[in-house]
Amino acid sequence: MLDFGSADGDELVAWEFDHAGPTSPGDRTLIYAAALQRIHTRRVGLVEARRQSPSQQTDPPNGGDG
Repeated sequence: MLDFGSADGDELVAWEFDHAGPTSPGDRTLIYAAALQRIHTRRVGLVEARRQSPSQQTDPPNGGDG
């Protein structure tokens, strides 16, 4: 039996993960598909932001602070 109240560093700690993570291949597939879709959406957003930023850095004609 393990003594969990022991302050000794040589004692083992028993870890139990019950139902941690996807429980079926279908769940795993859905998680990966959602993650890949989010990554793709983020990349598209970054490309669009970078494409628009040089045109927005120049001041429009007669565009000033006042």
